[in-house]
Amino acid sequence: MALGRPGDVNQALMDLSAKVCLPKEPRCLTCPLAEECTARREGRQREIPTKKAKAAPVELRAEGWILLAGDELLLARRPTGQWLSGLWDIPWWIEGQASPALPENCAQFASCAQTRTITKHRIHFEVRGLRCEAKPVSRELAALPATEFRWVRLEDLHGINLPRPSEKALAAALRELE
Repeated sequence: MALGRPGDVNQALMDLSAKVCLPKEPRCLTCPLAEECTARREGRQREIPTKKAKAAPVELRAEGWILLAGDELLLARRPTGQWLSGLWDIPWWIEGQASPALPENCAQFASCAQTRTITKHRIHFEVRGLRCEAKPVSRELAALPATEFRWVRLEDLHGINLPRPSEKALAAALRELE
């Protein structure tokens, strides 16, 4: 068999496998490479391709805070080397990391729980809504895993793309305030 350009050959083989070499129902009678096929010759065409078993997800527990002071929400930039690094999000951390103490002038007004799957991790996410009399000072926020913080007015959140779990938790918490 003469082969043409490598890119075209690769694409043709991918198309062939997607349309002819189907798991459990191979269409060997319509395959232009049936005579060359080792799997067909050995009678193993229904065994190929084999599917790899999915690894069990890694179970993690995480906690997050929705910190409100007046009409502003605290956002934290996710640290380098962690999930979603560089993104603005509510402050949250994985269980087992140093758990920060609640700021002194804050009271809990809501809580919610979600389970999210991110790549191979299943994260059980607990979020507490905290209303603060005044914005916590820097030393109170120092234990939170973040490279920087910023306060955003709730009405200005429409231009900020929070990760979906945080977005859902924030919406649930804000419903508690109404």
